[in-house]
Amino acid sequence: MLFKNGKLMLERRPGAENELVPIDGSRFVMANVPSKIVISFEERNFQFRTMSISSGENTTPLVLVYAGPESASLPPVTEYPGAFESDEADATVGFAVRDGKLILHARGFEEPTLLSEDGAGRGWYPFNALGADSFWNEWIGLLRFTRNSRKQITGFFISNFAGGVRHLQFQKVHSRMG
Repeated sequence: MLFKNGKLMLERRPGAENELVPIDGSRFVMANVPSKIVISFEERNFQFRTMSISSGENTTPLVLVYAGPESASLPPVTEYPGAFESDEADATVGFAVRDGKLILHARGFEEPTLLSEDGAGRGWYPFNALGADSFWNEWIGLLRFTRNSRKQITGFFISNFAGGVRHLQFQKVHSRMG
């Protein structure tokens, strides 16, 4: 997204921009394309922002989640370790740092002696930073950490779009995970 000559533009690729014409407060239609493409923006509880792209009434929209500022402004990975639980998923997970990488580990799985890139199937999953408080693992999906007004981590949302998980919330717990 960018502003050009007072207009909101969507840059589809370098050199290919389309104006977004407002429909209402958070919905726009893409100008100068052969079919009607609607772009919608949503922010939920100040925790995550989405952009949906749809091309018809009976189609499933493509939903993109804002991952935060670029990685140059990332907080140190040492801020994220701890235990987190989800009442909805009836699950508790922990985060640790190994060799400078953030690792999600599931309860009951011993730390492997050799950690693969994705950790698939062993209960320990290394994540790559995407932006401030946002991490990605191909096996698990997108994690977006949440913070309180004092900038302390309070939890995270997980989304795995191909797996159907959308914004599953975990809250930080103050006891150590065993």
